[in-house]
Amino acid sequence: MTTKLISVGFFLHLLFCYNVSVQAQCIADAGSDRIICAEDLNDGVKIGGNPTATGGTAPYSYRWYSKLTIDGVHFPASGALNDTTLANPSLKSVLGWYHLEVTDANPLTCYDSVGIGISYFEIDL
Repeated sequence: MTTKLISVGFFLHLLFCYNVSVQAQCIADAGSDRIICAEDLNDGVKIGGNPTATGGTAPYSYRWYSKLTIDGVHFPASGALNDTTLANPSLKSVLGWYHLEVTDANPLTCYDSVGIGISYFEIDL
């Protein structure tokens, strides 16, 4: 509880009491940057942290997007992910950088990004 005293005139004092609510900021975790083997794409490689969102107030909504543009052609995340609204979507192909926007129930928004590379070199040991 916070109080504030306001003086109005010579003898009149007003005392206001009010609550100050501080909301915790959400924290987005898109996961660690990594390089995956091309053959692993068929196994449903997932991106996103564990957990993908913390802090703030649940429930959370997720939006994955890509800013990749080559020669004026935009490559949206929806072409590379099985669902851009899941906390941990699976990769269908690799574009490079995926950006995550998390919105909590308040609605506060937080962001993170993850870089995914692909290797076509296979070595049998």
